[in-house]
Amino acid sequence: MFARVALEDGGQLRAPIVISALSAEQTFSELIGAEALDLRFQSMLGAPRANITSAHLYLAVDGAPLDEATREALRKRMVFAPGEDALRKAFAAAARGEIPEDGVLEIICPTALDAGGSAGDAPAHGAYVLSVIAHPVPLIDEASEEARAQIRDRIIASLDKVAPGLSDRIKEERLFLADDLAAMVRSPASAFGARAGLARQIALRDAAQSASAVSGLYFCGPEAQIGYGLSGAAGRRAALAALHRAVRPGAAP
Repeated sequence: MFARVALEDGGQLRAPIVISALSAEQTFSELIGAEALDLRFQSMLGAPRANITSAHLYLAVDGAPLDEATREALRKRMVFAPGEDALRKAFAAAARGEIPEDGVLEIICPTALDAGGSAGDAPAHGAYVLSVIAHPVPLIDEASEEARAQIRDRIIASLDKVAPGLSDRIKEERLFLADDLAAMVRSPASAFGARAGLARQIALRDAAQSASAVSGLYFCGPEAQIGYGLSGAAGRRAALAALHRAVRPGAAP
């Protein structure tokens, strides 16, 4: 039964239901322990990841769009990608540890989705916020300032191709690479490496979400999501399953 957490001062937190959004390696190998896992599942957790990852860039951009067509576009998830040859070269470069010239951009505009019209953490009235995920970039355990600047500049250059002049209107920005995300949850940067093929993703997702027979544990970490992109489906499924158990304790998850 996964029912308690020991604190540094010796105290404990107890709960009959736990939802984990940590990586599968942290959740099962570190928090639960190998003795509760079958050998096949342990081997899946220990499989090496690709040395390719994504970069997250958050921008506060001055000058909210005035025309309805642009505002409507900003309410959607936008994906921009170069041609097939350019993509092949980009992934090959990232796999070699190089920062590619081009790649895929996934963009959402949280400001446009805010019903109240507030820009949230945007610096001033009339500004809007863009969340950009760029693929691929090389997986770097500790990115240097030079590498960070190069990745940032490549993303901005790609943005300028689809929205000319955007770079001149950036008021604030924050870049998160794999090592930044890993530091937030005290995991190795490799936890944010590129995902395996679809078949292995599905197998790992099914094994992890079954919680390896650990009663009361619901897993919604990165391995619970199939494919790429922005999605809260794994967390929603875990929360619904946990609520179902809480309301009907004797029911199956």
